[in-house]
Amino acid sequence: MSVRIQYKESPYFRIYSISVVGSFNSFDSEQGMMQKDKMSWYIDVNLEPGEYFYKFIINDTVQLVDPLANLYSVDENGAVWSIMVIDDEGNQLNYNQQHELTIDEYILWGRIVGADEEIPMNKKRFNLCIDEKVVARLGFTGVKGMHEVSLLWFEPNGSLYSYSQNSLCEDNIESPIYLWFWMNLNEINEDYFEGTWTIKLFIDGDYVLEDKIMINSGVVYQRYGNYRIEA
Repeated sequence: MSVRIQYKESPYFRIYSISVVGSFNSFDSEQGMMQKDKMSWYIDVNLEPGEYFYKFIINDTVQLVDPLANLYSVDENGAVWSIMVIDDEGNQLNYNQQHELTIDEYILWGRIVGADEEIPMNKKRFNLCIDEKVVARLGFTGVKGMHEVSLLWFEPNGSLYSYSQNSLCEDNIESPIYLWFWMNLNEINEDYFEGTWTIKLFIDGDYVLEDKIMINSGVVYQRYGNYRIEA
């Protein structure tokens, strides 16, 4: 059976290349190179009846699940994979399982804070002299099914610095579920790290939001009690 796998590009996340890797192509990115048609990337694959695991590799680095998949699974390493099932008649099966969630909280702070700790403000400026980390705390309610949450950190020049992922796989309608993502500022070794950084959030491979923060290393105080704030 010929199956078309697609990924729709967001105008807020520039894509140069996409490969799909999975159990149907021995997880070989060269075999899974996708083509672009306007804002959509696609590849046609021939599949025998069976169950297949797959995900996208974007710009040779970022791995995301398929937003169009309606079933996901976690492997032994905690990574989330999209699942596709072809029955004996060559039909692609669709699952009725609901995949829903609501983002109730998105907060940035200079250290890891507990789920029950109130944060007075959403911090946007960070300094290497006083902040150890940039921490994003996300709270979710109405969670149904399994989800992949990805946070990408971009340097002032637009290059991807790092990204990390967590899975949500707990059915929880009312009580908030919290996830933490962070970047250690004392590990930044880039020459041009000072300036405006960009954070991009993806849920189940779909672009959700973008935020910007300022990072600098300027001295924030002077001796003899003459304090000043770095502009």
